[in-house]
Amino acid sequence: MQGDAIVNRILADGKLKANEILEDAKQKAFKINKEAEEYAVLKNEEAEKLIIERARQIEDRYVVLSRIEGNKIILNKKQEVLAELKKKALDILLKQDKDKMLSLIEKMLKENASKGETLKVNIDTISLKDIENLKIVKTKELKVVKNKNKDEIGLVLSSSNVDKNLTFYELINSAYEESQGEIGKILFQIEN
Repeated sequence: MQGDAIVNRILADGKLKANEILEDAKQKAFKINKEAEEYAVLKNEEAEKLIIERARQIEDRYVVLSRIEGNKIILNKKQEVLAELKKKALDILLKQDKDKMLSLIEKMLKENASKGETLKVNIDTISLKDIENLKIVKTKELKVVKNKNKDEIGLVLSSSNVDKNLTFYELINSAYEESQGEIGKILFQIEN
């Protein structure tokens, strides 16, 4: 019986040791699970912060791109408006009566013509004879010819070494350049 007691004692000790090992393993597993959960929570929080930051960066980029595209559209519309206004200015200039047109031409020639230059003319409402009869044309001995370039509406003064562009479109562009700030304020409420 003493052998049974020893066997029972060994079994009880073994069972106790097995329970200790099992309890230790459970503690280690619980600790590992807890650390894994904490790590997963930490990584999820980091990922969420990263996602939020990246989403904000993407949103910021789209806001900037939208502004750029919006500004391009506005600029294109402004350029369309200005081109249309320049076209209307040219139309109004070309619709002047003959006396006003000849007065304008005479003024332009007084300010720009040099003796002996060739004056190329492309103005449908004014004849070459009308221009040849201007006092300034005779005084400066200008040779008056028809400008064959249909795109150059107005005047071009030519000499052996230089051409002076006095086309109406160029004059309108120059007037615009000189008054660009005021025109911008009037049309687009732009402050300088």
